[in-house]
Amino acid sequence: QIMRVFPLAFVICLISFIESLAIAKTIAVRHDNYVIRANQELFGLGISKIIGSFFQAFPNTGSFTRSAVNDEAGAKSGVASIFAAGIIGITLLIFTPLFYYLPKPILGAIVISAVLGLLNIKYGKSLWHADRKDFYVFLTTGLLTLLLGIQDGVLAGIILSVIMILLKTSKPHYAILGNLPGTTVFRNIKRYPDAQTRDDMLILRYDQDLYFGNAEHFYDTILNEIEEHPGIEKFILNASGITQVDSTGISKFKLLLKALNQKKIKFIITQIRGPIRDQFDHAGILDIIGLENIYLNVGDAVKYEMSESEGGHISRRYAGQRRLKPYKKTVE
Repeated sequence: QIMRVFPLAFVICLISFIESLAIAKTIAVRHDNYVIRANQELFGLGISKIIGSFFQAFPNTGSFTRSAVNDEAGAKSGVASIFAAGIIGITLLIFTPLFYYLPKPILGAIVISAVLGLLNIKYGKSLWHADRKDFYVFLTTGLLTLLLGIQDGVLAGIILSVIMILLKTSKPHYAILGNLPGTTVFRNIKRYPDAQTRDDMLILRYDQDLYFGNAEHFYDTILNEIEEHPGIEKFILNASGITQVDSTGISKFKLLLKALNQKKIKFIITQIRGPIRDQFDHAGILDIIGLENIYLNVGDAVKYEMSESEGGHISRRYAGQRRLKPYKKTVE
């Protein structure tokens, strides 16, 4: 029986939590001093469901309409629901004949009046100017909520948001860097027309983590840029925007190094973060790159690669630092 009930119970719990958290965040936006903690919301809903199960209660969640009415009425805590439950109980026992013929549109008007206060038109306008993709998610979620209900609307919003994230990270931003005259700073040549580049050196900054969704894009982007810049002898990757790499990203990185080696192009990497450096160390990538081809920043890489001098050994030593072994206390 538990196995038959569990899938449906899990879906009910998931949807009720999503709905309750979405409502809480919607109302919190209207109040500067409201802090939403997802773990606390989940804990509260879980405890209430466990206790309610011993009394054959329905699965519960935060109600959008009741929350809107409570907020509009000035409720400050959950005690408002206790008073509301008490008044409803008294009404059912004593005053039912007086409310029996109350038209349902009156009740609907109360709910609509409260919910209208939660519609933030200004927020929608700001999204239109700031990020069109977020605006489309916002609009679609709102329309589906009106047509299908809050559960389907919230789930649709979550799915759309995930799709948007995957689309955005699958083809992230990257930039070809050039040196700003009179400085050691390197910036995007499309934003800074004065930035100077070299015919024998290509510097690229990749502004996203490497994972299965964009590993192919990372690989193709670099090779395509090299093809568009014939005569390249050295390729410098500014890895400051890469904070995480999964197994697919590591595999593609190895293939990139192999492809550049076949083209006889020297690979140089700068500003590689510690956790990524540790991953590359375990995967053997640092040994393939060579510690002599790792620098702290692009300026050092260009300076010492152009002069072919040994002055960059300090930059390379710090940039290629391996993770320290854990400290072990010894007994003499």
